[in-house]
Amino acid sequence: MSDQYTNPAEEQTSILPEYTEDPEVKKKINNARNWLYVVAIIQTLIGFYELFTTEDETMKWLAFGIDAGLGVIFAGLALYTHKKPFIALVAALVIYSCVVVLLAITDPMTLVKGAIMKAFFFVAMIKGIKTAKEAEALQKLRN
Repeated sequence: MSDQYTNPAEEQTSILPEYTEDPEVKKKINNARNWLYVVAIIQTLIGFYELFTTEDETMKWLAFGIDAGLGVIFAGLALYTHKKPFIALVAALVIYSCVVVLLAITDPMTLVKGAIMKAFFFVAMIKGIKTAKEAEALQKLRN
C-alpha cells in the first residue's frame, strides 16, 4: 500500500503553471519579478533614509511607514508572480503608477528624478504583463 502513495508535493516540480516551461516566458516574467524586488528594496531604503534624516518625529515615522509599506507590497507582489503573474504585475503597475502620479502632484520634479529607472520599470512591467497574458491564453488552449 505504501508503494501506491504519492506525495502531491513531490509530483509538483514548480509552483508555476505548465506554460512557464517556455524559457522565453520564464525570462520575461523573471525580469519583471526582479524589477519588483528592486523597487521593493529601493522603497524600503528610501523609508530608512527618511527615518534617519527627517527631523519632525511624526513625519519621519509616517514617511518610513509609507515607504516601507510600499516595499513590502512590491515584495509580496513579486512573490505572487509565482502563482498569478498577470494579476501581480498589473497590480504592481497600477500601484507604481499611482505613486508616481501622487508624487508628481506634490512635487513635479519627481517625474524627472529617477526617470530612467521609472522607464525601465514601466517597460519591464508592460512586457511581463503581455507575456503573462499570452501565456495564460496558451494555457487555456491546452486545457
